[in-house]
Amino acid sequence: NFTDPKLPERLAQPGRHLTALDLSYCLYVCDETVKSLLETCHQLVELNLSFCSSLSEHVFEYGINPAGSNLPGSQLRSLSLSGCCNLTSSTVRCITYLCGDRLQQLDISWCRDIDSSVLWYLAGLQFLTDTLTDEENLVVARTLSSSDGQLSIWLGWLRVLGTLKLSLLPRRVFIPSLVSLDVSGIDLFTFHKSVVSAAFEAFVYCAGDRLQRLVLSSSDLPEEALRLMAPHISNLSSLSLIQCVKLECETLAEVARHCQHLKCIDLKGVSHVGNDGVVSLCNASRNQLRMLSLGESCITEEAVSCITDACASTLEELDLSWCEDLTDQGLAQFCVHCRSLRQLRLRRCHADSCTLSALVSFRHTYLHTLNLSSIDLLMDCHVIEVSRCMPVLRVIDISWNSDVTNTGISALLSNCPLLSSCCLDGLKRVTAVPFWPMVVQITEQDTTRVIWTPQLSDLVESTLASDRLYSAFSPF
Repeated sequence: NFTDPKLPERLAQPGRHLTALDLSYCLYVCDETVKSLLETCHQLVELNLSFCSSLSEHVFEYGINPAGSNLPGSQLRSLSLSGCCNLTSSTVRCITYLCGDRLQQLDISWCRDIDSSVLWYLAGLQFLTDTLTDEENLVVARTLSSSDGQLSIWLGWLRVLGTLKLSLLPRRVFIPSLVSLDVSGIDLFTFHKSVVSAAFEAFVYCAGDRLQRLVLSSSDLPEEALRLMAPHISNLSSLSLIQCVKLECETLAEVARHCQHLKCIDLKGVSHVGNDGVVSLCNASRNQLRMLSLGESCITEEAVSCITDACASTLEELDLSWCEDLTDQGLAQFCVHCRSLRQLRLRRCHADSCTLSALVSFRHTYLHTLNLSSIDLLMDCHVIEVSRCMPVLRVIDISWNSDVTNTGISALLSNCPLLSSCCLDGLKRVTAVPFWPMVVQITEQDTTRVIWTPQLSDLVESTLASDRLYSAFSPF
């Protein structure tokens, strides 16, 4: 939350040796600030400008120079621009000119004015014209889709040179080195469906074999785009498809056939995904999967044994929030078999006696994050046992459990010395009594030093539609 407008001056001396800089949420950071920093910090390779709302689309504009290796910022390897609302596709075009094949990680999530044309630029392809009209994009897409095989991107152009303007001919400026790309929350689908598919195909054909992490989050993501991508992203280790509600099990099975090295799978909000799609992904990444997020999916108890058999020994993070088709017995199987869990989220699940008993009986001593929000039968005795058998617990959410009282909260605060975040929203029977020991401890020591601060609400907007509806219609 840095708010000093003289930032470049203060970093002038130490900045020469900086290799990584995080300026996220710094409201005073503007285009001139960034350009001054890049001119000063010649060794800077990692830059985080997330949610710097004062940045404009011209922040990386130095004039279009394909040989930009000597320009300030050309040495950047990792760049995060998440939530910079004024950025456009033109900004990404300037970044690719500036960094070229040196850029390895890019986060442009939640930049609302960016469209699918960025995929051409990230693929290392540049057009002689700065922008393409909708009609020209459609011609490009139809041309690419008319030929078969991996050479379609190039042969398609050669066949239509006599009928298209020279400005529509792409040039291969560089071979991309991207290993991580986050385009969640972006409207990539402003053009015709075939245009988007062609852009995805061009990107994965040119950059897919190096890509290890891909984050897509859009309710408009067409299945055709993911099917086109699948054969070219076989080295992917992390795939996030949050809120891609149009995806079906058949598409995920196609992804599983090609992507067999996945360690992280995030399918939160993909509500039509059932047993077949999830099982195929887990089986393809057998004994490799570390993170599995299935919030709002419609998996049932029939898939539990297959999933635990495939990844129980390696799974460290599991999110089953709002999986309302899972029974208490099914949830209990996860707690019994997944003994290496570090993070477990069971918000609004049917976790009754079997699940809670398994969670406590099979001591999850590595668990540091636990979400038991809105579990109907959660009582003080369960909270007490959880606090005793999870010594490294740092984050817990037990909100909206009406049977939890001061007794359970007192035990939790007393038995979990590493606790840093505790969500207690909606606990109507909890008073200030459990917190008095902390108040006394603070007053006896330096009052300017915060020893522990309970977090009573989650500041980050939930990605699950069910959570938003639940909050909207909550009687409290």
